[in-house]
Amino acid sequence: MASLNFYLEKRKTGARRSRTENLPILLYFSYDGKRFQYYTGERSDLKYWDIKQQRVYPSHSGRQINDFLNYLEGKVWELYRMAKASGIRPGNEYFRNALRKGNNRSSYDFFDVLIKYIEEKQKIWSITTFRKVRSFYNHLRAFSEVCGYTLSFEKINKVFLEALIGYFTGAMAHSNSTCRKNIMILKGFLKWAEGKGYHHNNQYLSFRFPWTYGQRYYPSPLALEREELLQFMEYKFEDHRLRQVRDIFCFMCFTGLTYREVYSLKRESVSEDWLYLSSTGKKIIRSIPLNSHALKILSEYTGRQEQKERFFPGFSNVTMNYLLKKAAEKAGLDKPVQVIIYSGTDERRRQIPKWKAMSGRLALHTFIMTAFESGINTHMVREFTGYRSLAGIRKYESAFMEMKQAEMKRFERMLDHSSTERGR
Repeated sequence: MASLNFYLEKRKTGARRSRTENLPILLYFSYDGKRFQYYTGERSDLKYWDIKQQRVYPSHSGRQINDFLNYLEGKVWELYRMAKASGIRPGNEYFRNALRKGNNRSSYDFFDVLIKYIEEKQKIWSITTFRKVRSFYNHLRAFSEVCGYTLSFEKINKVFLEALIGYFTGAMAHSNSTCRKNIMILKGFLKWAEGKGYHHNNQYLSFRFPWTYGQRYYPSPLALEREELLQFMEYKFEDHRLRQVRDIFCFMCFTGLTYREVYSLKRESVSEDWLYLSSTGKKIIRSIPLNSHALKILSEYTGRQEQKERFFPGFSNVTMNYLLKKAAEKAGLDKPVQVIIYSGTDERRRQIPKWKAMSGRLALHTFIMTAFESGINTHMVREFTGYRSLAGIRKYESAFMEMKQAEMKRFERMLDHSSTERGR
């Protein structure tokens, strides 16, 4: 069963309200379990659009638009019947190429190709990635409407990039991190489109986000204190998934392993009370002695997974961090920390409970900071963690020295206060 409909695309203004003027008219054709979306090239205000008839109200320009929509509807049905009669199983590319050829377009429509990109890639994307790219598509539509910028592959240059960044950080009030992620989505799309032959403009390769991005915490690097780690380790979880991510996180805190290494940790990597790792990239082949805390966690999973190669259950990185935040919240890790968010050249600071900042990366920070606090020297910390770069460890060492200095000043203030009390 097949059906064809026309809709006005939903748009948002800079104030996050629904846009009602100059909306693109989209064709949706559902057939054989598939869905074909096509930008007709026509637009209409919401007040002139007949939702029931799916056409523009008759007027001087409305009749011309409706005539073209009728032509497209007839053309799609004709193409569908011809394919069925010929024994062809039509796909979205079949309809898109035929309609583009019939319209005699001189170049590919930017948004039409972007829709095709989403259709092709959504089969392999996670639902989170799909939503991000779909939101990016909506943002680009809004940018084109609000700023009056007609997008085409030929116009993708540094002037366009500056205008887009200005829209994201200004009208949309996006943080630098969100803005940069959108730029990376754009580059991914343009690379795919160039590989497919839709354009030959490679100026996008030089696109760089110009400002500081990401979140920073104070103190940085953020880590769990010893009391917090013990509190988290000893908390009794009823939900087995929260208990599992807690165990994985604590094992990382006790060994200095990254989540990728723990995820792929196999039984053959453990021999008595030693852990043997060999990996590529920034990490070097290394051996790690297992302390009693790490051995206790391993023992709980050894018996349960006798038939499996890996010690721990596998969670995606996104799922791991999501469940870790829930576990930390339940365990009461709510000490306030200061987060710094960058927007343009400005910094925004606010306080959040520590559980909101929990991630797999925090485990490595905790191991390294605890190691320095225990008196382990820099060379051995590098041996445990596999860091090739000395600078990578020095940033933790310098942060630890700043923490020691702050504690000594606090100690000094306490002595001065006691001396003043005795003098009264």
